[in-house]
Amino acid sequence: ACAMIPGAPRDTVRRRIKLVSALYFAANWAPRMAGAMLAGTGVFSKLRSDSVSIWPAADQAVMTDESHRPALQLDSSEGIAQGGSAAIVDLARYRHEMPGLFQSISVPTVFLHGTEDGNVPIEVARWAHSLISHSRFEEVSGGGHLFVVADPTPLIRALR
Repeated sequence: ACAMIPGAPRDTVRRRIKLVSALYFAANWAPRMAGAMLAGTGVFSKLRSDSVSIWPAADQAVMTDESHRPALQLDSSEGIAQGGSAAIVDLARYRHEMPGLFQSISVPTVFLHGTEDGNVPIEVARWAHSLISHSRFEEVSGGGHLFVVADPTPLIRALR
């Protein structure tokens, strides 16, 4: 669900939010800065609250809805609970192709993706789906990167 795929061609991430692209770039070339961006420390302390307006409307709705705040805060804090280095390593790896990755997938695979995802554009999922012949592709019309927070029904349905 809205997952980034290693080796995704540059044209599939063309619609990605510039700030997210900057984070991926920093993960490769300035990992300490990327860590500060993820943790929201130093000059990046207000980054999350100040950047809500750059996200698609669907994600803005999730980010500003007080009922979703506990889940979003838990996700954010758990993601870096043991430090941000693992997340930075993961972000840096997405830039590199992983030969044989798609040919080795033999389990049922479903790509579920929001059409308005600005973090991982839907083109990434379409590309990966095209490389796994037995996969299914389902789009969530109007859904952003955080569509599962607002409504987990499409994910639950896809998993069944």
